[in-house]
Amino acid sequence: MTPLIHIGLPKSLSTWLQLNLFNGESGFKYALHPGDCANLITLPGEFSYSAAAVKQRYFSRVEEYSGQDGEFVPVVSQENLSGSLAGGGCDGERHLHRLKSVFPEGKVLIIIREQGAFIRSAYSTLVMTGFPHSIRRLAFPSEDVEREFNNLRKWGHPGFSYEYLRYDKLVRRYMQAYGRDNVLVLPFEKFASDPEDFVRNIFAFSGYSGDPEPFLEHLNFERKVNQTAGYLSLAIHRNITRFIFTNLYNAGFVNETFRYHRKRIKSIRRLDTWIPDALNQWAEARVERYIRRVTEGEFSKSNAKLASLIDCDLGKYGYR
Repeated sequence: MTPLIHIGLPKSLSTWLQLNLFNGESGFKYALHPGDCANLITLPGEFSYSAAAVKQRYFSRVEEYSGQDGEFVPVVSQENLSGSLAGGGCDGERHLHRLKSVFPEGKVLIIIREQGAFIRSAYSTLVMTGFPHSIRRLAFPSEDVEREFNNLRKWGHPGFSYEYLRYDKLVRRYMQAYGRDNVLVLPFEKFASDPEDFVRNIFAFSGYSGDPEPFLEHLNFERKVNQTAGYLSLAIHRNITRFIFTNLYNAGFVNETFRYHRKRIKSIRRLDTWIPDALNQWAEARVERYIRRVTEGEFSKSNAKLASLIDCDLGKYGYR
């Protein structure tokens, strides 16, 4: 039975797919859910990783589902399989080798997102994890990005890089590993414009032979999950917490436990509701203009190559 392997990308509809489509009610069932993938594939180091443990978990689930009524497609899903967001995708190749060794055959699903929108959404996530810098630290011109990334990498500390957003390289590697016909790349923006057709594409690609229409009728396409926080609330929050909490990025005077982390995220959401909409809109427009300016032409060659690889007009979805 061929699995559907969803590798991300982060900030590209992963949570919605995991909660709504892959939840066992629509013909797709988790053989490895996001927690399994993290604990067994993406997090273990070179000397701790066990392909046998991955196979044992996967096949035990498939065997369990096979004893139940109805057709199903086994799903392996975790957005960081495409590579760590904070690490600039530095471990993406390692994850590919691990997947290929355990699943020599598979249907690989990759969801991409226009790079400017990706940067803005990724920034929100990073601030929630403790990132103390302004968005300029994430979206400055490419020569600075690559120089700093390479310097960090020399010392074993990879950081965010524009390389992570040159999607053609990731897609090409998976096509080489699994075959062109076994890799489906869908733009996040296609879901926004035609969510039902987006999901139909996934059903058809997965090899599911049943009728997806009954499932489509019950899918909650309007459900908003993991929404991006407003830029002003993020700015206020990061400038306060950098001096309070000790975490991956900061050296404050309070050790950030999971409890404090959850409270911190809730405080960002509360700030969003207190800031006037007009002020938020003004700030977001400024951020969008800044990102467009510093990324102008940065991804055009990669996007052109990707459009040719997947036979899709990415320009109509805003890819530059």
